[in-house]
Amino acid sequence: MYAFTDAMQRLNRALEYVHRVETSECTGGAEETLYLQFNHSAWAGLTDIALQTGNLFSSILVSHNNSLNSMTDEMIYSILMNNLHGQKTLYGSAVVIEPGIYKYDKLAAYAYRKNGTITVFDAAVHYDYHSNTTEWWHGPKNMNHNNVSLVKDSLIFRSDNALLAEIEEDIPVATLSEGYWTMPYYDCGGGNIWMVTYSAPILGLNYETRKPFFLGIATVDIELTLVDINQCDAEGKLEGALDVFRGTHHCPPTTKCFPLSGLGFRRGAYTCVCVDGYYFPYLKTDRKYFLGFDVEKHRGDANFISQYSCSLCAPGCSRCIDDSPCLYTRNIALRITILFFTFVTIIGITGVSIATYLYRSHRVIQLSSPVFLQLMCFGAMLMCFHLVVIFPEPTSVVCMATIWPIHLGFVLMYGALVMKTWRISVIFRVGLFKRIQLPDHVLLQRLVLCIGATVGVLSVWTAADPPRADTFRTVTGLKYQECHLSWWSHAALGGEVTLLLYGCYLCFVVRKAPAHFNESKKIAWAIYNAIIVGTFNAIITIFMGYSAGPDVLYALSFLEVQVYATITMCFIFGPKFWALYKKTEVSEPAMNSTTGTVSTTRRTKTSTQVESILERLNSNSGESPKKLVLHKNIDVGAHVQGPQNISKARQALEYVYNIEHSDDCNSGTEHTLYLEFNHSAWKVYTDPAIRTANQLSKFLVMNGNNLDSLTDEVLFSMVRNNVHGGTLIFGSAIAVEPGVYNKYQSFCPYAYKKNYTVYAHDIAVNYNYLSESTEWYNAVKIRYWNNASVEADEVKYR
Repeated sequence: MYAFTDAMQRLNRALEYVHRVETSECTGGAEETLYLQFNHSAWAGLTDIALQTGNLFSSILVSHNNSLNSMTDEMIYSILMNNLHGQKTLYGSAVVIEPGIYKYDKLAAYAYRKNGTITVFDAAVHYDYHSNTTEWWHGPKNMNHNNVSLVKDSLIFRSDNALLAEIEEDIPVATLSEGYWTMPYYDCGGGNIWMVTYSAPILGLNYETRKPFFLGIATVDIELTLVDINQCDAEGKLEGALDVFRGTHHCPPTTKCFPLSGLGFRRGAYTCVCVDGYYFPYLKTDRKYFLGFDVEKHRGDANFISQYSCSLCAPGCSRCIDDSPCLYTRNIALRITILFFTFVTIIGITGVSIATYLYRSHRVIQLSSPVFLQLMCFGAMLMCFHLVVIFPEPTSVVCMATIWPIHLGFVLMYGALVMKTWRISVIFRVGLFKRIQLPDHVLLQRLVLCIGATVGVLSVWTAADPPRADTFRTVTGLKYQECHLSWWSHAALGGEVTLLLYGCYLCFVVRKAPAHFNESKKIAWAIYNAIIVGTFNAIITIFMGYSAGPDVLYALSFLEVQVYATITMCFIFGPKFWALYKKTEVSEPAMNSTTGTVSTTRRTKTSTQVESILERLNSNSGESPKKLVLHKNIDVGAHVQGPQNISKARQALEYVYNIEHSDDCNSGTEHTLYLEFNHSAWKVYTDPAIRTANQLSKFLVMNGNNLDSLTDEVLFSMVRNNVHGGTLIFGSAIAVEPGVYNKYQSFCPYAYKKNYTVYAHDIAVNYNYLSESTEWYNAVKIRYWNNASVEADEVKYR
């Protein structure tokens, strides 16, 4: 903990130092150093430029007896200017060497960018880089370079139009870890910018010990002014070079830090945005955050917390823009009114139940099975009790309790109705031919099975996926808690609809039964009402009720109970009590509805009616049933084959395989694979070719469009250095037009890697690359080059 706090204090002091250096006056030539370690891996792509330049000079030194006298100022300057072109983050690049290996006693060729122009000059004329204070020179010089790897190259030079004997060279090739990083420093009086320098070693070779030794450096200066300082908290892997400053922001606890990009190496490049549950207190401003620059400036003020803190949202608001309420306020008066009428309904159903018991011996009640009528009353009261359960604020316990009374009451009430109707249908379908015994206790056994299955489903539902309170929003955005509907709810609704549809079917079957004990018409009305009105109410609840709020949902639940319970009770019990009121007498039928028996020994008017019904039903029994044929249409055209490019790719793979396994591959034979590839993935491997071409283009411009001042060794070193730097690069070449390199009529040095050795020779001796069949040369040659970009450079020779 103490180490972390100490690190944060060092980082904060470093940021204060950055701010102080930028805002204070400084003298020319002074260097302010920021002693802080950074994550350099983010700049690996820029260090490759310094490494390739250093390895190029190392290759030239080894080929020329540890001397650079074969080079010219123009060539060195061209390389440095080319390093900066296209690299906006690089401020400068230098080649600095030890005395005695070039025509000058000291050389510190340096190119830098300023106001869009690249200027190059020899800084050694007025600057002593050998002084002990020059970190970018003495740092890499004092490193141990004995362990730098040596790469074996095989070279075949030419004399006129003949190739010479093959020679081998061991070239020291430095890697990223063998270079040196400086601390970030402020170049005061020069560019007036923060920068950091990476120095790659330029190495010679001791021909006796075969050990490399230090002869100079190739550097790149990375401009930190364009690199953003990220002071916000780290969220995941740290990748940026300046991620070391993560967590140094000063946003108050009610805000969260977000970095600002494009502001460069500055303290306070972030915003403090209000976290969820808080809002920006200054409502009239368009900017809804605190700027990090202001936070850093005023963080020591006495009223800092109150000035830069966000305000708490209203209760229940996870996000807000002001203090407006987010929670829905329930209408207690409306809910109490609905609950009052619910209790009135329960009392009314209780009265019906008592009246049914008192008149149980009356023929009107007796024919309808008083036990089942009492069960219907109890089921209706259970459904009404559902409104009592959902009256309070929803919780997990309340939501679990809500499913029991409504579903149990429904099955109890409509199950009793269906059982009564089923008994009548069985009697009038079968009872004419044999004696049927379907007393009440038989029906009760079946009803108990239905209720038991319902209890089992509700128990599994409660245990496996219990209903829970969830948050919903009204159309105005106010939040409220309500019990969540899951697939269990829809499954239960489907089962209840199935029960109602089966009841409809039974009512249709017994529609012609005698009227004095047939309730099918009233039951059908009750079921139709439950299906049609209940479905309409459910649709309104699902699509409109939740957006209207909990009070509307409560009212819709009340209407649902009235549809399923109260109206059904009126349909079933209304005619019975009206008959009791009018004292209507019912004649004795041939059937006892309580015992459920029919006697076939005595023919009555009722049995005659049943017989006629059966005759009419059986009159159509001879018709052959219609067959239902299902046709399955298969759209063959829907199975579209893959793109035609797949077949081309397969042919290409077969061609590759045949070429590799054939025996007719002769020297010089080229097999072409005519297939387009995605070249964008190879950009990192094309950079060496582009950089080499731009270096030679600059040298041509500076030397009258010819390369005569160069040597074969220098040009061979350039193509060899390209192959050294890329693991997937097989070869690299330089091919020029006749008259560009007047030493030869045509010149094409080519280096390639084979078995960890780099071979190089001039293929123009035996190969005419100027012929029209040479695609890799002529395809570039015939392009229109008048629109190629041109950059202005300033060169100062000594």
